[in-house]
Amino acid sequence: MQIPFNMRSSTPHHLPSSFRSCLPLTLPLLLLSLFTPPTVSEALPSSSLKLRETGYNPSITSPPPIVLSVYNLPEFLRFILAPSGTPVASNNDAEMLPKHYTRGFGWNKEEDQKDADAGWVPAGLATWEDASPTVSEGEDGWKGDDSAKDTAIVSWRQENNAGVRITIIGNATSTSKSAVKKYAHIYLVSLSRSSEESELEIHPLGGVDPGTSLVWHHNWLYVGNDTTGILAFDLSHIWKVNPSSSPHNATYVLPQARSYVPSTNDKRFLQPFQEFKFSFLTLDRSTEVADGSPSMLAGDWETSAARGTYMIKWPFTPGGGRLKTVMTDGLLIATATWAWRMDIVRVRGIAYSPVQKKYFIAQKPQRDANSTEERPAGDFNVSGDLISWAPDSDEDSHDGVLARGVAGLAYVRNQDELWMVGTSEGARGVVGVDAEGYAPGGPSPSSTGTTETSRPTVTQVETTSQTSTSSSGASADSDSDSGSSSRVNKSAIAGGVIAGGMVAIAICIAAFFFCRRHRRNRGERRINLELEATEVIEAGYTGGHLSPKKGAVLVELPGGRLAAGTEPVEAK
Repeated sequence: MQIPFNMRSSTPHHLPSSFRSCLPLTLPLLLLSLFTPPTVSEALPSSSLKLRETGYNPSITSPPPIVLSVYNLPEFLRFILAPSGTPVASNNDAEMLPKHYTRGFGWNKEEDQKDADAGWVPAGLATWEDASPTVSEGEDGWKGDDSAKDTAIVSWRQENNAGVRITIIGNATSTSKSAVKKYAHIYLVSLSRSSEESELEIHPLGGVDPGTSLVWHHNWLYVGNDTTGILAFDLSHIWKVNPSSSPHNATYVLPQARSYVPSTNDKRFLQPFQEFKFSFLTLDRSTEVADGSPSMLAGDWETSAARGTYMIKWPFTPGGGRLKTVMTDGLLIATATWAWRMDIVRVRGIAYSPVQKKYFIAQKPQRDANSTEERPAGDFNVSGDLISWAPDSDEDSHDGVLARGVAGLAYVRNQDELWMVGTSEGARGVVGVDAEGYAPGGPSPSSTGTTETSRPTVTQVETTSQTSTSSSGASADSDSDSGSSSRVNKSAIAGGVIAGGMVAIAICIAAFFFCRRHRRNRGERRINLELEATEVIEAGYTGGHLSPKKGAVLVELPGGRLAAGTEPVEAK
C-alpha cells in the first residue's frame, strides 16, 4: 500500500524535535558571544597611516628685532647654561624615591613653587642617549660629539593648554659626583605675520596638548599635539629675546620649524585610528638592526581596556633627525611601518631597551591611594607601575615602583637605566632607576641599583604640586600617598576565564540533554527518507518484530503513530 504523506517520518511533526535538540547547545553559545570580551592585543595594518611633512618655516632664519641672540644647543649649554643656569635642588628624603633608584634631582624650591602656582606641570622626558646618532655624523650636520653628553630635556605644559616649554638640564644623567647640574627653561613658540610686509610676531604655543610626548633626535625636538599630529623644533635656533616683549615674559624661546600631520583631507587617520591621539612619543631603537635607523613610536592615552592603547611607528631617515619621507603627488609623506593595539592602558610613557629587548611602560595606577574604589583616570599620588612588554609575549608587571605621578620615560643605554619625571607633591623632579632590577630574575649581585630596604642619600625634589587635568591623562590629585598600587588592567584575562567557564557549562548542558534524548529515543529510531512511490507491505507483529520483504517497512509506535524506514525497527 501507499503510505500517506502525513504518515511519513519526514512529516513536519519530526522537524521541531530535531531542532529542539540543538537548543541546549545553541543558547549557551549565544550568551557566550554576548559576554566574551574582544581581543585587544594584536598587530594592525599600518600602510595607510601616513604623515605629511610641512615645509621648514623660513622665518626662523630671519628673526625679528625682538631677538637679541641665536644659539645652537652646544652653544646654549656652554655660554648660557653653564655660567648662569639654575642649580638643581637636593635633600635626603629617600622614602620618596622609587625602587632601584640610582640618581636624580629636583627643581629649585622657590622657582618651582612659582611654576606650580602658574599651572606648569612636568610632562615628557628625553636624554642625550636618544639624541645621539648611531653613526659618527648625520646628514643634517649633527656630529654626535660630547658637547651635549648627559644632557636631558623635560617638557612642561601649562594648565588649560595655555603654553608649552622645555627645560634643558646639563649633566642630568652624569655618574660623576663632581658634575654640576644646572637647568634653564626655553618656551616653545609659533611665528606668524599678519601680512608679507608686517613684522614677524611671536606667539605662545597655546591650544597644544603635548601629553607626555617628547623625542630628541640629532638636532630635532618633537612634541605631540593630541589628535592633530607632531610639532618639530630645530635646536640649532634657540632665540634669546627681550622678556618684556615675549610670551610668558620668557628670556629664551624655540620657534616651531615644521610639523607632521595626518595626510588625509580631514587630518585624521582612518578607522580604527580615527581618534588616535599623539599622547606619548619615544625614540624606538628596536628597528635599528633591520632598518638601519631608529623609529619614532607614538601612542595614545586610553583608560578603557576594551578599546586598548594604539601605537604606531614611523622610521627616521638613516643618519638624520627627520622622519623618513617619500615625495608623493608633490608632498613629503612619511609612512608608518608598524601598528599595534595592546590591552595595557593608562600609559604615561614608554621606552625601548636594546639590552632587555623589551619595552618599559610607565603606567598610571588605577586605584586611589586611600581606597580600593576603581578610578579609571588613575591616581597621581600613588607610585607609578612599571611594565616590561614585547609584542606577542607575556607582560611583566611591577606595582608601585616608579615615581609618584610618573610622566615621561626614557632609557639610557650606557648605564642601563630608566629615567622618569615625577609630577606629584614631593616628587616633582627627575629620577633614574636601574633597569636590570626589573629584568626577569631581578638584579644581579653586582647591580648598583638600590633595593626597597636599602636606599642611599640622594638628590631629590622639595616642592609642592597642583591639580590639573588634560585629555592625555595629565591630571593630579591631592590625596596623600599611602603606598598602595595596582597591577595592570587584567580585563582581557578575566574575560577569558569567564568565557572558558561559560564554554564548559555549555558543553555540560549540551551533553546532559543529548544523553537524555538518546536514551528516550533509542526505541524510536527515525530515519528521514525520500520514499518515491515505494510500496510498503503492511505486516503483523511477529514476536514484537517486523520482517520486511523488500524496500521500506512500516512500524506502529506507541500512540498509534506510524514511522517508515529502510531496516527493521523494534516496536515498543
